[in-house]
Amino acid sequence: MHRLLLLVMVGFLGGCWPPKPPGPTPQPTPVPTPVPAPSPICEIDQVCGCWHQPPGQDWQKLPDCPTPTPGPTPTPVPVGCTLGGAPTTPAPDQANTLGDRVNLAMKTLMPNCQVGGTCLLGNITQQGWQRVVNEELRRQGLCAGQHTPATDEIAVAAQAKDNWQGFHIFAGDTSNGPVPPGGARRTVLWSPQAYRGAWIPPDVTPTPPPTTTGCTDPVTPKVDKWNLKPHNKWIDATPQFYNRETERWDGTTITGYCDAAKFVDRLHCPARSECPGYKCEEREACEQIGIGGKPHSKPLWRCEQGTAEVNPENPLQAACAGGGWIEVCRSDGTGCTRLAL
Repeated sequence: MHRLLLLVMVGFLGGCWPPKPPGPTPQPTPVPTPVPAPSPICEIDQVCGCWHQPPGQDWQKLPDCPTPTPGPTPTPVPVGCTLGGAPTTPAPDQANTLGDRVNLAMKTLMPNCQVGGTCLLGNITQQGWQRVVNEELRRQGLCAGQHTPATDEIAVAAQAKDNWQGFHIFAGDTSNGPVPPGGARRTVLWSPQAYRGAWIPPDVTPTPPPTTTGCTDPVTPKVDKWNLKPHNKWIDATPQFYNRETERWDGTTITGYCDAAKFVDRLHCPARSECPGYKCEEREACEQIGIGGKPHSKPLWRCEQGTAEVNPENPLQAACAGGGWIEVCRSDGTGCTRLAL
């Protein structure tokens, strides 16, 4: 029994001895290092100076872009002057000649708005809007500013010595800060509605006011509104004047004009009655004073479509070729009334 066990052990050791030497330690399969994409990579429509990779191909570099040739030196942007001060003398003969430039400045600041449309200013304050519009007007070469620091309109002139044309370019809540709950929304006010007349610069001696030949007391104030009605092919306009305190073209005021012109207990009235009546022979002359501040003043007519045709025999009558509306204003473009056609 012992001999058998000994033979088995000898046979086992004979097959396993000597032990085999250990083999080499296995190494992991190397992972290739990713090659970063070259830079710059072409963007849409880029055709030079960048890398692109056609489908199934390696990265390829497009030819270098040509060196740009220097262009002409840009013309310096004109910079206008700043208006400031408190003029005291109106310039009643000054027409609204800069309204389109004011509209252009506001359109430049709000390119998505249409001139004459309702354009919201959000929380921009009145003074903030006036400030940026003045800056844009000066950038365009005009003189612009405010009569006083807190006034509600801007002053614009081609040159500082010209009459300062006033524009009220802001409508809505006038508080200094965001629009409060329930406050009126803030919007752009476009010319001609924004025009507020003109003033002689503070350091310029005014010329004497025009005479009112042909219209004696009571001399008419500015036209407050118009009565418009069809008359044959024309639209007939009758100037109407306010019976309460209202302003004349020379800066003075009158209270109760209609009462003084013998139109008792009326809120509005014409310049004079038709003859026979009180000083009826002065009607035409007094209407002209109210329309433009001097004899022979004529109203300003506008059409929504095309140019207004004014009756050559009567400037208080006009017609529009197209539809839409017709509008009549004082000679300076203010005090307008519109009639749908």
